Amino acid sequence: MSKASTTTITTPTPLTLTLQIPFHLLGTSNVPSHVYNHAERRTKPLHTLHGAFRQFCPEVPVVVWIPEPRPLLNTKDWDEYNVGYDYTEWKLARQIELEKAVKEWEEKEKRRWNTVIEKGWVLRRAECGTFSEGVGLVGWREGDGRLTADEQRLLEKDVWTFPAVLQRSGVEVEGSGRGKLEGEIRRLEMVLKKYFAYCEEDEAGKGKGKGKGKQAMMLRVLCSERCYLKVAVHPPATVTRMFSPIPDANNPASPLAQSHRPEHYQLDGQTSAKGWSLHTIAKTLLLLLAFERELLSLTTVSAILEFWPLSRFLEYLSIKNLRREKKEMWRSLRVGGNDKKARERGERMWIQDLNNEDGEGKAFEEDMQGLWTVVDRMAGKGRGEERLGELIREIGGFERGGGRCAVGFEVDIEGGQDREETGSGGVPSSQVQPSIEPGGRPSTPPPLEHIPLPAITSIVFQGHHSTLDPDHLLAYIDLVTSVVEYAVAHSYRSLRLRVHTFRETVEDVDEELGRSLERFLTMLGIHKETAEVLTRGMNTDTKKENDNDDDDDDDDDDDDGDDREERGGAAPASGIWKEDYPFAPLLTHLAKARKKEQDYMPTFITRYAAAGGFHAVPRAKVHALLLAADDRAHKQQTPAQGTAATRRKKARDTETWVEDLRSVGVGEGDDDDDENVAAVRYEVGVKGLVASPGSPESVVVSPAWGVAPGSLDAGGSPARSVKAGGGIDEVLRTPLPGVDGAG
Repeated sequence: MSKASTTTITTPTPLTLTLQIPFHLLGTSNVPSHVYNHAERRTKPLHTLHGAFRQFCPEVPVVVWIPEPRPLLNTKDWDEYNVGYDYTEWKLARQIELEKAVKEWEEKEKRRWNTVIEKGWVLRRAECGTFSEGVGLVGWREGDGRLTADEQRLLEKDVWTFPAVLQRSGVEVEGSGRGKLEGEIRRLEMVLKKYFAYCEEDEAGKGKGKGKGKQAMMLRVLCSERCYLKVAVHPPATVTRMFSPIPDANNPASPLAQSHRPEHYQLDGQTSAKGWSLHTIAKTLLLLLAFERELLSLTTVSAILEFWPLSRFLEYLSIKNLRREKKEMWRSLRVGGNDKKARERGERMWIQDLNNEDGEGKAFEEDMQGLWTVVDRMAGKGRGEERLGELIREIGGFERGGGRCAVGFEVDIEGGQDREETGSGGVPSSQVQPSIEPGGRPSTPPPLEHIPLPAITSIVFQGHHSTLDPDHLLAYIDLVTSVVEYAVAHSYRSLRLRVHTFRETVEDVDEELGRSLERFLTMLGIHKETAEVLTRGMNTDTKKENDNDDDDDDDDDDDDGDDREERGGAAPASGIWKEDYPFAPLLTHLAKARKKEQDYMPTFITRYAAAGGFHAVPRAKVHALLLAADDRAHKQQTPAQGTAATRRKKARDTETWVEDLRSVGVGEGDDDDDENVAAVRYEVGVKGLVASPGSPESVVVSPAWGVAPGSLDAGGSPARSVKAGGGIDEVLRTPLPGVDGAG
């Protein structure tokens, strides 16, 4: 009998998508009651849209979703009790009943949603809060899909608005599934454009006939600033099974079979039944970080402010981790029973270690290594999956705490404890018993506790403004799915080589953004027509930077709300309502804001790149950012909070000053002071984080951007230096978010 080889059987299936498209339906108050009335304002517009879809594109399945009312606290039976009844006991009993009713309601709503979403497109009202009535919504937050205060002020008094969401789940991205999706989107858009005056490019529209009092009755569909498109990419339902002639391999209880069971073992490019493999996630993150410069050119500044790019999140995470490390260092010094001088000496030695890591990274200065090298080191040998799993958990914790990332991950089951409540590696802080080495340095922390890896059910792309234009919508879907498909189709080694070669070419020839974006889209295999749609209306010439453009455009925004002639002039030649069109102020504002942001993106990317936003940052500079964040948080304290803290700080400063006078003579130096220079070598200037005169080089570092991957990788990170120039404060004047919070 011949010796058989190991056989692997896989069932390949295409990737699937979940789409979420928010938009607004606007109308005048004189529409017939069967179209809109105030008493049924939460449901009637849904039925109006649904009726139009059913009548004019019946081949596209559209279902209306109206959530059942959420159970409320029962207070009606309070009068039935005697005055002597204990109110606390009554309230506790009612609260238990409410929790039970809410749990049953949530389970019922989820079952009903799972049944509805399988029927096709779901049309629903955009929920105003983050409660559980938003079942089925992807990454929803309070205020999403709503008009901003400025946008509401631009509406006429007789105009009503209705926020809506179109959702589709289980869409295949290959073969007939992709063609079917395109056909459905184009038919739905045709109905909106023909009967609800939706057009992506114009700034006005048409009325729909005569309403009450023979006044013009108008309806309009549009996407506002807070309408963000969500595309969740789900893994193929592929189950990997291995058959081997080795008896132990076929025995489910054997260590060999356990190490190759489906939830832990994936071939390159394949996934298990539980979700995305961390190997595929690593390749996807590698692509997203390596080509973040090109991808950011396709979005807007307002979207970047709302949804942090990965580079900004990595900086936040590195500051957070360094803060935790610093707290652990101080805790170790206190536990050792050292006096104040010993603790200060230990802190200086810790800071010196950071600067030593900075010095070791000087060899990488000329290379200006990109952020993709952070993921490359994290996915390297030894505990690569654990480091990636920890990164995914940090992103989830950041979003649960109120932050938002442009790329998120839906996790089925979160394993392990929250690192904020633990000491080192998941061990509770109360159980950590650090010791002090002779030099006053904290010893090596205890061994890490094993934390289960997260089960990632989808990769969510959410940093893009919503649109109902079928060409742009399909082009964006093709872009994000092509990124994931490219990561799945290529091995990690091959992908790493391609990324390294691509970025070297960009740096060597100082390639323009437009050209590098074109080569990136070609690398992904995106068709030329799709690439043209993605870059439509954008200016990718980063060589021409005019800082006065914003000042020149300011006059364009000073439109008088009552200047009907000027607003009407913005309408296309086919526009009928040039003088009395009630939606013109809002549409003009949205169109101009969109155009202004598109024109500014090349300038933003140029400044962001000059500040080092796409490159790695050494830990010494992360420490300077941490000090700057603490100083900023201190200045933002209320008077009541700041008074006590200021007194304590002044007392500590006076104590330290007196101690220094005792130990240092006039005109004499002190080695300790020289070591302590590292702690204050970077100062916050108007244009960013600028090196002090005593530092070896002039450096400008973003106080709110850039990345310090050293806290993610024990091996440290390469240093980077940037010549003095426009800091990120000139690009985005936003304060650094709280490091321990979520931003």
